[in-house]
Formats: sequence, structure tokens, C-alpha cells
Amino acid sequence: MEKIIDNSREKFKAFEKLIKSIDDKEHTIVFSGEGKKEGIRAIEYISEILVKNDWSHQKITAEESAKERKDIIKGFDRGDIKVVSAMRVLDEGVDIPSIKKAIILASSRFRRQFIQRRGRVLRNDKVNDKKFAEIYDFVILPNSNFSEQGKSLINREMARVEEMGQDAINKIEIDSFIEKYRGLYEI
Repeated sequence: MEKIIDNSREKFKAFEKLIKSIDDKEHTIVFSGEGKKEGIRAIEYISEILVKNDWSHQKITAEESAKERKDIIKGFDRGDIKVVSAMRVLDEGVDIPSIKKAIILASSRFRRQFIQRRGRVLRNDKVNDKKFAEIYDFVILPNSNFSEQGKSLINREMARVEEMGQDAINKIEIDSFIEKYRGLYEI
């Protein structure tokens, strides 16, 4: 199931459409899945999309040394680096209050992981007087001919959407989205 989610073609099309619509790229983090897309790691595929759309960025993966990661985070925090793409490396133990936007392309079935990511983005930033942050969380749903496994996916995705949207400024939009799928899932 995780491979299906990580490799969803529509997710990457929607991601490219989203980044084309964003003007202010400053302090944006893109969370990638760990899967592969067209034979390359998802983070590399995302990197290609970012570069193609003139989004200069730095990647943080397990391949970078601790010093390299620290330098990237410092550059990001100062604003020298506008966009960082990462897999799970930034999920816990890293404090970056300057994050203004998060694009989450990796749905997690683990509640702790998505709460960590949300918390990472929603931290107060007294230095930059951040009042709120934008979170774009991609939701993957099966087509209309779904099985019990598809129902399980819907349950998981909707539970995450509901929890992520509890304190959102656009809660009405989120509630409308959830209501659209009511009856297809059980939370």
C-alpha cells in the first residue's frame, strides 16, 4: 500500500501544479516519500520537478553528514536557502521555527510522524513574527472500485485530514472535503 501511495502519478502532477502557483518560496520545506518514481527515488524525482520550475533548493537525506545537514538548516533559517526537501530526517529532534510552508508528499500511517511534521511547521517564530504557516498535505484516495484495502487507505487518510485540519484557518474547506467522502470510511 505504501508503494502505491509513494508512486501516485497524480500526486506528482498536483505537486507541480501547486508549486507553479506559489509565489513566495521562502522558508518552504518539502517532505518526500521514501519510494521510487519511474525508477528513481521520490526525493530525486521531486528535486527534478523543483529544478524544472526554478525552485532552487537543498536536499536533506541520510546521505548528508550531520555537519552538512546543520549547515543547510542554518542557511535555511537565515533565508540563504529558500527551500529544503527532505525525507524522514527532519521528522524529529530538529527545531526550525522559521518554516513558513510545508508541502507533504509522504503520507504517513504513523500518527506520531505526521504530528511531528505538523509541529515542526507550526512552531512560533518570534524572530520573524510568524503568525501562521501553510501546510499542503497531499491526500491519496483509491479510485471508485476500491477493495477493503482501499477502504483502509481512505480511513487512514481521512483520519489524518481530520486531525490536521482541527485548528486550520481553512477548516470549513477541510470539513467540506471530509464530508464529501463521508460514508466511504469510518473514523
